[in-house]
Amino acid sequence: MQAAFIPINIIPMETKNDVTIQISYPLLEQLKLKKNKEIKIWLGKKNLSVKIQIVKNTQNEIHFPKPIYHYFSLPIQTYPFRARYLKETNCLHLGPVVGLLTDFISDTDTPNFRNIHLFCEELHQGLSELGGFFYVFTYKNFSGTEVSGYYKENGKWVFSELPYPDVIYNRIHSRKLEQVKSFLNFRKKLEQCNIPFFNDRFLSKWEVHEKLLQDDTICPFIPETQIYTNES
Repeated sequence: MQAAFIPINIIPMETKNDVTIQISYPLLEQLKLKKNKEIKIWLGKKNLSVKIQIVKNTQNEIHFPKPIYHYFSLPIQTYPFRARYLKETNCLHLGPVVGLLTDFISDTDTPNFRNIHLFCEELHQGLSELGGFFYVFTYKNFSGTEVSGYYKENGKWVFSELPYPDVIYNRIHSRKLEQVKSFLNFRKKLEQCNIPFFNDRFLSKWEVHEKLLQDDTICPFIPETQIYTNES
C-alpha cells in the first residue's frame, strides 16, 4: 500500500547547520521516519540529502534552514505542502510545485496575465489551501538548468528564480506559437526533464467533436454536425 500524502508546513529557520531539518516527533511518526536518520528530500526536480533533528513541537511542521531554501530555489517564506515518505528510496517528497505556462506577462512590477489573470489568482488560492506551490512563467524564462516566474507573496506577484515544476499547465494563447522553433525546443527540454505537460496543444472544433462522439454517455446529446462547406 502506497504511503499517503500528509499536509505540512515548511517554515524557515536560523541555524548554523545548513543540512539539518527540524521536525516534531508526532510528524516523524506520521511520516514513518526514524530518529537520527539521513534522508533525501525531493522538491520539484531536485533532491538533497539532509539530517533530521527532532524538536518539541506538536504541529505538522518541518523547519528548513535558509541554505536549503536557496538550494531548491524557493523564496524564503512559509509554504503549505503535502509530504510523503517512501521507505524503498529513503526519500521525503514535498510538493506539488505547479507552473502555469502563458505567453501574456507584462514586464512590470505588477504583471498582468490578461484574460487568465483571475484564473491564476484562483489557482494560487486553491493550491495554497490544498498544499502546494503555484507560479506563472513563460517558456522564454525556462532553461535546462533553471526557471524564473511570478509567485504570490503578501498579496503581490513577485518575479524570482523558482523550482522546476512537478507539472506544467499549458495556457498559451497562440496556435502559431506552438510551431515556433524556440517553443519546440522548450518542449524538448520538458521531455528531457520528464515534466508532465497538461493541456498539451490546441484542438480544432472538429477534432473535439470526433472525440466526444467516442463517449457513449455524451454521444446521444451531440447534434448532427458537419464541417462547413458551401453545400452544407
